[in-house]
Amino acid sequence: MSVSSYLKQSLQYERKFAMSLDKGMERIAANSVGILSNVGDGLERASWYSSCLMDGYQNVCQELKIEDKRAGNAIAQVYKRKDVILDIFYLYIDYILKDKERSRVKARVTTYFSSQILADFTAGRLTKKALAYTMAKVLADSAIVSFSVRKQVHKKGFYLITLAEYYGRVQKSAMAARKLRTIDPIYYNILYQNKIEMLYIYVDPILGDIIKRIRAIEKPTVDDIIEALGTVMR
Repeated sequence: MSVSSYLKQSLQYERKFAMSLDKGMERIAANSVGILSNVGDGLERASWYSSCLMDGYQNVCQELKIEDKRAGNAIAQVYKRKDVILDIFYLYIDYILKDKERSRVKARVTTYFSSQILADFTAGRLTKKALAYTMAKVLADSAIVSFSVRKQVHKKGFYLITLAEYYGRVQKSAMAARKLRTIDPIYYNILYQNKIEMLYIYVDPILGDIIKRIRAIEKPTVDDIIEALGTVMR
């Protein structure tokens, strides 16, 4: 079973819950402090909704409402897309390869990505999008990414059937998305346009490290990018 298929299976109850709460989520959360009292993240997020009752904090309230709705949209995307985890990686690699000149690829990284694919790219026989897809596919199908996604799923349990559990999950997803918005706002906006930024939490342990490595290089080359992507496979 692919990791995206596993994610689809694990989120089936959460999907129904999100759809039922598409309207009036902020009202339900604001009135559910007692229900959420034993779920720290859910309680924290519900308490933030008190800002909706205060003058001068409507921007905070509005952000919460948007995140709640986008959490439901992201879950819907899991079922609309063939492989949402692959898409998350592809969108990042395609983004960082843009405007990069072809270069001589280091031989040592061919352990992780096909040497023929890299040779074809260097020789000009392969487009950057094709290279991005190939590398994204390798990463999405890797054991380390599968472990990361499954670990995040297990943190919340395989099924989500209560408001407390669901809302705590929204809080974690929102915090991960906000972190991404801080460290790489361009990539965050790409995911946002694709309605999947709230799914970033599932790959954050892997992709977050890659992003930091690449952004630490002033002018990363194609070689640098491939090397950074390959480090997670070691």
